[in-house]
Amino acid sequence: MELIKEILSINEIVLYLKTNGIKIIISILLILFYSKIKNKVISTLKNITKKLLSSNIELRTFINSIINILIQFILILFILSLFGFDFTKLAAMIGAISLVLGFAFKEVLSNFFGGLIILIFKPFLIGDLVQYSGEYGNVYKIELFYTTLITFNNEFIIMPNSNLINNEIKNINKNKARRMDLVIGVGYSSNIEEVKSTIAEIIEKEDKGLFIKDIPVLIGMTEIGASSLNFAIKVHVNPELYLDARYYLNEQIKTIFDEKNIELPYNIIDLQINGGFNEIKLVK
Repeated sequence: MELIKEILSINEIVLYLKTNGIKIIISILLILFYSKIKNKVISTLKNITKKLLSSNIELRTFINSIINILIQFILILFILSLFGFDFTKLAAMIGAISLVLGFAFKEVLSNFFGGLIILIFKPFLIGDLVQYSGEYGNVYKIELFYTTLITFNNEFIIMPNSNLINNEIKNINKNKARRMDLVIGVGYSSNIEEVKSTIAEIIEKEDKGLFIKDIPVLIGMTEIGASSLNFAIKVHVNPELYLDARYYLNEQIKTIFDEKNIELPYNIIDLQINGGFNEIKLVK
């Protein structure tokens, strides 16, 4: 009896293999070469979007993210269908737990729609310099759920899209000029007009494109400090070269002021001793 059962089960296996052999082989090949097939299809579609959306990098990146997820989803469904998976049951199951999924994927959906809002209203573009939560970085990539920034330290910051649309973010590149404020102190004996004209001359002679010279430069004495006359400099610079402009101006001011004998002050403390030095006692 046991032998008959074994023969029947073997016959059933053989019959199943005859009926579904091709499907099984295709499924095994798809599973084995899933990664290569997926990458090839995605690469082809990305090339198509690159030609169609050559001038819109942001939209192209976003669509590529959707394509990446969609192709993987379709391939998985196709493999399941070869094994006879009943998708009507899957649809019914998804319908039954849609409310639970809505809560579970609330953040995911929020990030997705955040990405759409970024693409539609364009608060920033790829390559823009932005400030978020005190961090500066260039927008490297805008994807389906996340936006990637590269900081000045060459660190990658991956930000959820929902955070970017629900919080304050400064786009430094939105305007073609960024104002740089700098305060420089000089000695009390310095000539005010000479200080102002020297700083203005440094900015005017700069030839690397650091400063936006079409916008007037404001230079004026703002404070008579404890040991210095403080001058405020307000000059517009190329946003992408902000730090370069700041370093350049500080270095040039030190160099030129030294050449012109314009004193850069330091803290001075007057020590008055009643009764002269005889009252000083060294404690050992």
